[in-house]
Amino acid sequence: MSRIGSVNGFGVTTFTDNNNGAGLAIAVQYCYMVTAFYPDGAESYASVEFCNRLNRDLPVITNVDVNSTDAATGQI
Repeated sequence: MSRIGSVNGFGVTTFTDNNNGAGLAIAVQYCYMVTAFYPDGAESYASVEFCNRLNRDLPVITNVDVNSTDAATGQI
């Protein structure tokens, strides 16, 4: 288990995991647990683990060859 991110403030109730800008992989299961840190330094118990995966519902390019690189006549 490792910390992937944090938010500050009592009113902040959302967090979006985007893998530090790299995005998440399709069809991989991701699992999360939430904890809170209090002003006195105490940490709460962890939440129940919840898991989900990104659906593979859009076409994904998995293999491409570049035959010629040219702005006008390039070929894939």
